Amino acid sequence: MKTFLKILFVFTLAIVVSAFISNTAASQIAKDLSTAGTNFNNPLFTYGPALDNPIVVLNQSFENTTFPPAGWLKINPDGGTGWNRQTAGTTPIPGWVGGTITTPPGGGNAVAFSTWNTGGAVSNNQWLVSPQISNSTPDDSLFFWLRFWPSSIYSDTVDVRISTSTPTVAGFTINVATIVFPRSSPDTNWTLYKYHIGNLMPIQSDYYIAFVERVSDNFNDGASVSLDLVSVNSIECDPDIPFMTVLPHPDPEALGLEGKVTYQYPWKTNFYRNLHCGINPFMEVDPCNPWTLEYYIALWEQGQGTGDLVKFIPPVVGWNQDSCQLISFDYIHPAGYVPGTFTDSIVVKITMKPHEIVGCAPSGQPLYRCEMPPYQLVDTACWRDCWNEMLTLEGQDQCKPPNSAICRIEWDKPLPVDLISFTSAVKDNIVTLNWTTASEKNNARFLVERMAEGVWTDIGMVPGNGTTNNPNSYTFVDKNLNSGIYNYRLKQVDYNGSFEYLNLSNAVAVGVPNKFSLAQNYPNPFNPTTTILYGVPNDGFVTMKIYDINGKEIKTLVNEPKTAGYYSIEFNASGLSSGVYFYKLTSGNFVIAKKMIIMK
Repeated sequence: MKTFLKILFVFTLAIVVSAFISNTAASQIAKDLSTAGTNFNNPLFTYGPALDNPIVVLNQSFENTTFPPAGWLKINPDGGTGWNRQTAGTTPIPGWVGGTITTPPGGGNAVAFSTWNTGGAVSNNQWLVSPQISNSTPDDSLFFWLRFWPSSIYSDTVDVRISTSTPTVAGFTINVATIVFPRSSPDTNWTLYKYHIGNLMPIQSDYYIAFVERVSDNFNDGASVSLDLVSVNSIECDPDIPFMTVLPHPDPEALGLEGKVTYQYPWKTNFYRNLHCGINPFMEVDPCNPWTLEYYIALWEQGQGTGDLVKFIPPVVGWNQDSCQLISFDYIHPAGYVPGTFTDSIVVKITMKPHEIVGCAPSGQPLYRCEMPPYQLVDTACWRDCWNEMLTLEGQDQCKPPNSAICRIEWDKPLPVDLISFTSAVKDNIVTLNWTTASEKNNARFLVERMAEGVWTDIGMVPGNGTTNNPNSYTFVDKNLNSGIYNYRLKQVDYNGSFEYLNLSNAVAVGVPNKFSLAQNYPNPFNPTTTILYGVPNDGFVTMKIYDINGKEIKTLVNEPKTAGYYSIEFNASGLSSGVYFYKLTSGNFVIAKKMIIMK
């Protein structure tokens, strides 16, 4: 729930910042020009005390009064004094006439600091370089907290770079991130940044990490940057599955609805509508007043472990944008996000806009004169209501194999198969898939596909029943699987070759765990159903019960002997109110409980 609220907060903040830009100049914090440097012949390199041994894990909070810390290095190509250490409570912030130095949560009493007067005579180019980190692994990830201040007209940029050779400017050829704070950015307060870096260099590399604060005109531009709690860890893979959802639109008038529909001309009123992963109502296009649909998708890892980084796969648009809706993707959080790269959480703004068919030849029919201003003439044959649109959004976490979250948004696309249920059962290393249809139309066959390590594979075929209004049940058995986590889907194929994907809602875990495990339920928050995965290493009697926040038992989900293996169970909370609940797994002397959130 904390992760979900954090995403909503960051998302809302990013959207509403522009509303306050007009006020930021009025509250501009002035620079204290009396503190401007007079000597720009400072040493190019400033070394911290030497380390006795190479480090394999970085963990620095700048608490020691010596700066740079042991093994660290300052590089100042433009002759400034460079990064320095500041303690919490220092006011005004050095170089300014206001502000107070603060630290992030758990950050102790000091930070690394740089600003306009620690740079050179004209510009800032200040480098703070970590000790050499030995023997990289593919799962190495970098974590640090950063604060940009003040909320004013100043801009700043922080580069994060890696060198696998020497700790010199020329050696830092690997760019991890370019964090840009544009003019009129707000005070960011403290923000945690996470980057997967193990995949950026050869395995078992020895490497340095540099934090570079730069501004091209530091007297008339440039704010201040504080850095703290820098760490590098080899990720422990979090087995929980990432979560993707459509967020409520940030407009105050949205009242919890997701999609904002804006008309080109004001004689039709803008409105908000429900929008979700799955099939959505068709939206008719009026050539005289086309609409624009705007909504937001969020992706994050549900688990609480350290390895909760996710990446957004470039979306798949299932229609021709020359003749149907134009679609664009703007990454709201984090700023400058590049699809396919790992980060903590992602929010993407999606905009759809109908348009006249590109290169449409005149139909030969008289042009239609619109009845409302601006009374334009349109060739209605050059506008198309697009009935078979599908947008596929996918995110993955950093596990091997990666767990996936998929959101397919369809607009009034009639399914040739009315699917009642699609379930899985696991016994030893065998997965049995069962699905039932209520009716079928021209259904030639089902292709069964399995995803492992991020790749979908065709593993079998089950014939369909053509056209029928009677229920039909199907079974497919996937045998001899290695232990791991798998996703399944059905590719339903018509006689004419058209096809549609039908996805199993839950991941499937195969194998015998070596210890008891209880995964975070997914989705979480949920309404009304969620799935819980758990593992039992030995045969024995297992119970799982649901409790409310006062400890009152609500429901028993499991109360029977279980053989060793992985299991999943669905919990339906349709009769419960919103709030915090707990689920507890008991087997012999083993007891573990976790929290779940019902949000209605």
